Amino acid sequence: MFRTIQNQWVVGLILIGLAVGGLGFIVAAQEMKIKNQLQPRDFILYEIGAGSVWALVGGVIGWWIFTPVVSYFLPPSPSCHGIAALGQEHCWLAEKLAWALGNILGTSLAVAGTGWRFRVHGNIAMTFIGAAVGVLGLWEIGFQFPVPVPGLPLIVASVIPAVSATIGFNLGATMDARMSFSPISSKLVEWQMKW
Repeated sequence: MFRTIQNQWVVGLILIGLAVGGLGFIVAAQEMKIKNQLQPRDFILYEIGAGSVWALVGGVIGWWIFTPVVSYFLPPSPSCHGIAALGQEHCWLAEKLAWALGNILGTSLAVAGTGWRFRVHGNIAMTFIGAAVGVLGLWEIGFQFPVPVPGLPLIVASVIPAVSATIGFNLGATMDARMSFSPISSKLVEWQMKW
């Protein structure tokens, strides 16, 4: 019983830390909006939102596509057949790795694509590394404790890689020189630059 209470405290502290960190990002983004110049930090919430959605989509697609490939290289043991395999962690290693690959790809591409949509030039390599660190952090921290709320693992499995990929993408990020986002205003900027 003491171990369960200790695990709940750890999970609670992790969630509080994520909340404080998220509030820090929001405050920093709001402070940058006071200046009339757009910064890469202005689009962090969009990147996290898109990365969260595509983390789940990428995980499902990765599980569907990569499971046969990973299973070829990591075949399950003979004891992993039938209903007895449900409780054994090593029987599901190929599926977990396939889901992780899809999650990393989905999160990274969504975060980078959202940044590019808003003309943010970020660190692509650190985006993939950040997503991978987020997924590995999930395995080490997130899935080791009992779940108090149904559906919480899916939320955590999508948000943590998205936050870490967004942090990686925004390391050294810069804005494009053209500050327009609509086709009409971009034509106007091009016309003005020709003069």
